Amino acid sequence: MSGSWAITGKHGSFIKQIRDIDFTMRTKEDEVNFSKLLEGLGLRKVENSPMGANRYFDPNTKAEVDFGSITYPGTIYYQIPLSEEDQVTMDNFAYRVIPKESHKRIYESILFSRGRSVRNDLIKLKILTSR
Repeated sequence: MSGSWAITGKHGSFIKQIRDIDFTMRTKEDEVNFSKLLEGLGLRKVENSPMGANRYFDPNTKAEVDFGSITYPGTIYYQIPLSEEDQVTMDNFAYRVIPKESHKRIYESILFSRGRSVRNDLIKLKILTSR
């Protein structure tokens, strides 16, 4: 997992209300399989995120799911090393997250290369650098 949920897990508590969830897939085949799962749950594909990720939307809850594989160079997920050990637990729910250095690189890219300077992204970067 990447994005706000991963950072929330690393931080140990919620830093904001989160309406989306970002997943990192190992392969394009995983993306296809995950797409089928989401569609089976009633989510629909919408245009890709600004960072190139697949984006699905739940019209009932208004939640978004973004994901891309580490093998596709068109997304922020490209070549992110995935570890079996990088796991967090919150409220008795355990999940794996991308490594801290990868997260820092993503948010630095968003803030400095893409020109998006948003308070929430700065907070995420601060959390990542302080742990």
